Amino acid sequence: MKTRAVVLIEHNKLDIMDLDIPELELGQVLVKMSYSGICGTQVGEFLGTRGIDNYLPRCLGHEGVGIVIAKHSSVTKVTIGDRVVVSWIVGKGIAAATPKYTGINAGYCNTLLDYTVVSENRIYKVDIVKLLPHHALLGCAIPTGVGTVLNILKPEPHSSVGVWGCGGVGLCSIIALSKFTTFPGNILAVDISNSKLRMARKLGAISTWYTSEEIIPEVEYSIVATGNASAISKCISLTTKCCVVVGHPSPDTPMVEVEAHRLIRGLKLLGSWGGNCDMDKEIPLYRSIVDMEFADLANVIYDLEDINTAMEDAVQGNSPRVVVKFS
Repeated sequence: MKTRAVVLIEHNKLDIMDLDIPELELGQVLVKMSYSGICGTQVGEFLGTRGIDNYLPRCLGHEGVGIVIAKHSSVTKVTIGDRVVVSWIVGKGIAAATPKYTGINAGYCNTLLDYTVVSENRIYKVDIVKLLPHHALLGCAIPTGVGTVLNILKPEPHSSVGVWGCGGVGLCSIIALSKFTTFPGNILAVDISNSKLRMARKLGAISTWYTSEEIIPEVEYSIVATGNASAISKCISLTTKCCVVVGHPSPDTPMVEVEAHRLIRGLKLLGSWGGNCDMDKEIPLYRSIVDMEFADLANVIYDLEDINTAMEDAVQGNSPRVVVKFS
């Protein structure tokens, strides 16, 4: 059996290749993908801004949804026919080996394939009959954005919160702040895209700031969902109580600046790795809310055949989350 796969041949070069699906090994699950997101990680891998890549050529993608069509006998977490979220965030289950495609490297949970071999500890059953494009965000953007608010930031009621970077993760954080906490105070959104700021206002931001033009006010709490090191430093300098960094700075600019006296005055500086989520417990929570608020985030849909256009759209960054659909 073969599968079409998006393969990163070299930086700035994608190809769609037919790969032979290997026989499933201990802890592996075969998923027929329905939708996959393209997030900032894939953009960085494509552009080469995440440092030296020792695994080229390789498969891509780490958030998506699909249907289980086969599994190794050792897998107990899911069964054939289950609708599942595929995620880079590690959960319960066997930590399987990566799949062995001839001549092409792969990870534990690549999602930009028609059929993908996934490790049991990167897969989560959901009670969704009809999978839709925004359900792909359950693999990364939603748990990272919502989890950062609920599990890490935990802002006090009626406080001010700044969200820097209004891509998928940042907008999911805004939704969590405005809908799923006892917060709600003043939510301030910062981005260099007016279209993303319009979406931020629609989803609950009280005020928005276009960073290249305006002086941004100080806030008590903040989330930095961008990998721009200068933006991370600026956000920290404008936060008084707690700043959570989600974005990944480029290896070329790995350092950020922190005013020491701000730390002495009590600023907490924290990081978020997938929203510190326990996916096996939290996916049911996210499933219960996803159709309420998140559909607008996956509003740009491409067929797999148009992957180069889809990636270019993701590189331009005008859409919260570009989603690829599979036939």
